[in-house]
Amino acid sequence: GRIKRAWVVLYTCAVYIAVHLELVTSLTTDKFLLSLRRFIARRGRPSIIYTDNGSNFKGSNQALNKVDWNKINDDTSVSRIQWKFIPPSSPWWGGFWERLIGLLKTILRKVLGKASLRYEEIPTILCDCENIINSRPITYISEDLEFEPLTPAMFLRDIQESGIPDLDQIDSTGDVVLVESTAKRINWPLGKVVQLIEGKDGVVRLVKIRTKQGDLLRPIQRLYPLELVPDSGEELSPTPVPQRVSRCGRTLRVPRRLDL
Repeated sequence: GRIKRAWVVLYTCAVYIAVHLELVTSLTTDKFLLSLRRFIARRGRPSIIYTDNGSNFKGSNQALNKVDWNKINDDTSVSRIQWKFIPPSSPWWGGFWERLIGLLKTILRKVLGKASLRYEEIPTILCDCENIINSRPITYISEDLEFEPLTPAMFLRDIQESGIPDLDQIDSTGDVVLVESTAKRINWPLGKVVQLIEGKDGVVRLVKIRTKQGDLLRPIQRLYPLELVPDSGEELSPTPVPQRVSRCGRTLRVPRRLDL
């Protein structure tokens, strides 16, 4: 399908420096307000919001200022959110969230590289990045193992265990992939993953691929998964091509396709 762009809204707490990430499909005020609703529903309502002078933030503040607070106060006890903007052209005033943005970009570059993801995969990656950032220590790390450093995650959830080694080890063999080569992209060969090769640290970085030309070893950065799920036990073999003859009696050459 057509490649679309997406953006990430980073929410952070000025006390515990915890982060919350939301995915949006555009930079409009409406999309940001939807992300703010999701954030409040899961993390609670903030009393003060600090942002830069983005047009979507300005538009959100103007929309909230037009709300009839006299009617809201009659029906509920919700406090009004104070919106505070940093000075224009002064990103260093928001240094503590700019530092977290840089940290998030570093993690995404190391995890994704130049890969393109499906929409369902992006929130999963963002949740993993959120967990990594919130698991960082914010206090002194003592050499005494009895003293555990504080992390932002300790203030967000009761269950501290967040590792998923079992999900990381789920077998991905049988996936149909496009194998990057020096040829034009339209001529890249198709292959099927037949073996995942782990390093000494248990991380899969090398994959054995079966193609029409034979078995190949390729790093995972050179593979592009396709949304095809072959049947288990099915062998990769060329489809038999029947002979076709033109009206003039000449044999027509039909391109051979992989039976995936």
